[in-house]
Amino acid sequence: MSIFGIPSLLFWEDRTRIIVILALAMSTMPSQAQPAGVINAKVVDQSGNPVTGAVVQMESADGRILAAAIPECLTDETGACSRKDLPFGKYRVTAMKKADGYTDVTFSLYGHNTKPLTAEITPDAPAASLSVKLGPKAASITINVVDDATGARVGNPTVILRLASAPNVFISSGLHSDSRILIPPDEDILVEVSAEGHQPWRMEMQPGAAHPNALHLHSEETREFEVRLPPK
Repeated sequence: MSIFGIPSLLFWEDRTRIIVILALAMSTMPSQAQPAGVINAKVVDQSGNPVTGAVVQMESADGRILAAAIPECLTDETGACSRKDLPFGKYRVTAMKKADGYTDVTFSLYGHNTKPLTAEITPDAPAASLSVKLGPKAASITINVVDDATGARVGNPTVILRLASAPNVFISSGLHSDSRILIPPDEDILVEVSAEGHQPWRMEMQPGAAHPNALHLHSEETREFEVRLPPK
């Protein structure tokens, strides 16, 4: 049997071969790239020295919803990094390095006095460069949480930091053993600790604070506290 003078078996074999070849060719063709640009960042400390290992984030600043997580890059030994393939638009650019006391200013508690830098990339200007100045470094506290009745370490406590002048500005996080908590410097901060099965604890007023029950520390200053939570 033949189709238009071509043996049917050959016809089907050749057609299959053509389909496979086309599929392979399409798989190796570059996908249709979306219009994109690049943001180049340079991160320095208050003295203008480069900060190595800082995380630079580029958050949408024009209402666009990005499909993935917030784009970011990590600075090299010169304090520089670049993020490519960013959709055109306006971005809010911030940097942090928590290990060195440079906090995440996207949280209002740490960044309420900081004006974020912005960068815009467009088809006419697909590359933007800017310098991000960090600092001052945060203060820090270490809290050891124990049961007031037994003295045993309390598991899974939660710490809440509030801005004393605006208590609705706060952050809350789990407290790990001997973990260092970064405190905004030169601010009155309210500190609360709670844990399941225990009554909450609130810090008493510390020297230098203007607000009741507040803690006031300077940049890079550290304190250690033992918190004794009464059982319910």
